[in-house]
Amino acid sequence: FATPLAPHACHIIGSARESGSLKWPPGNNAVWPWLRTVDLSACRDLHAIADRAFTGCPALETVAFPTFLEELGEFVLSQCPKLAAVDLSVCTALRTIKQGAFCGCTALVTVEFPPSMETVGKQAFSRCPKLAVANLGAC
Repeated sequence: FATPLAPHACHIIGSARESGSLKWPPGNNAVWPWLRTVDLSACRDLHAIADRAFTGCPALETVAFPTFLEELGEFVLSQCPKLAAVDLSVCTALRTIKQGAFCGCTALVTVEFPPSMETVGKQAFSRCPKLAVANLGAC
C-alpha cells in the first residue's frame, strides 16, 4: 500500500482492513529511501507495529498512528533522521514502546505520550540529540 505522489517520494497509507501486527518480510524495503509519510490512522484494528518495521527510512518525516495501537516494537522507527515530531497521544491503548524504538532519530524534537503508557524500553530515545520535549504529562 505504498503510493508515489511525487517523483522519488513514497507514502504508505493504511486502510481499515489492516489488523493485528504490521510487519514487513525481510528484504521488502525497496521504497524506504523515498518513504516520506506513513499514515496508519485508519487502521482501527492494528494493535502493534513490529520490530524494525520502519528502521532506516532516511526521508521519513511524518507518521500518523492508529488510535488502538498497543505496542511499538524494537527499533521500529530507529535511524529515521528526518522524523522531527512524534504524537502518540492519539493512541489511547498504547502501553509499550520497546527498546530503541526511536534510537538515532537525529531530528526528533518532541514526543507526546498517551495516558495509557506503562513501559518505555531501554534506549528508546537514545541518540536523539535534539529531543527537547517528551511530554509525559498525560501519563
